[in-house]
Amino acid sequence: MVSPIVANAQDTTSPETQTIDWGSVVTKTVTITYYDVTTNQTVQSANQDVIVWKGVAYIPTAWLNVPNGYQLAEDYGLLYEIGWGYDTVSVKVKPIDEVQMAKATLNVNFVDENGVTLDYTQTFNSPEGKVGETYQFVEGENYFITLPEGYELNEEYPTVEVAYGEQETVIIQVKSQNAEQPDPGEEEKPDPGEEQPNPGDEQKPNPETPDTPSTDEEKTVENTSEESEKANDVDTAVAMPLAAAFGTMSVSLAGMVALLRRKQK
Repeated sequence: MVSPIVANAQDTTSPETQTIDWGSVVTKTVTITYYDVTTNQTVQSANQDVIVWKGVAYIPTAWLNVPNGYQLAEDYGLLYEIGWGYDTVSVKVKPIDEVQMAKATLNVNFVDENGVTLDYTQTFNSPEGKVGETYQFVEGENYFITLPEGYELNEEYPTVEVAYGEQETVIIQVKSQNAEQPDPGEEEKPDPGEEQPNPGDEQKPNPETPDTPSTDEEKTVENTSEESEKANDVDTAVAMPLAAAFGTMSVSLAGMVALLRRKQK
């Protein structure tokens, strides 16, 4: 029986494809020890058949019974060359990088225009994803909100990112469709039963009651009259002495003129 087998990738001297005559192959039992390179501890040991061809022992890597939860820490190729004369062989392994999967959860609560939280909640779950990554909830694309009966949206729907394996809660503002809306014109309309003043009444004088000056106006008039009389008295007192003085000067001048005329004659 002839079968092509790729030699051990670590065997730099003969990495080419070899044709093995399985009729010349013998088997040998050895102990395989699986060594954890992350903890430097032995995970498991087990007996394993290996093949010996042309004086060299090999173990097909497909024959290795790697412990559960572990994977090979090195690339041993299709055939792991273990040499000859060895009864114990060490195989390096490491834990499998497990990918944890989980859903992201979005809870939606609703609050009305009066700040009251409604007894109505919706919950949305994403498809499973890798823990540590996030999922974006976009309303209308991957989640769809149904508003409480009798209410309408009072804001825009949010876009929320939630990590896989976790949950978030958002609040949606809504308002009642039956809420009474105040009429903006009601506050400006006067009460029809209340008597309203006539704007023209304040401007038209009453002929039966003619306007009379107020007490303050009478005092102002009296003060003005008294001040005028005082001013007249002062002017008279000053003018009389001046007139007398000018009169005396006129008489003296007339006498002097007459005396000069006599002397000229």
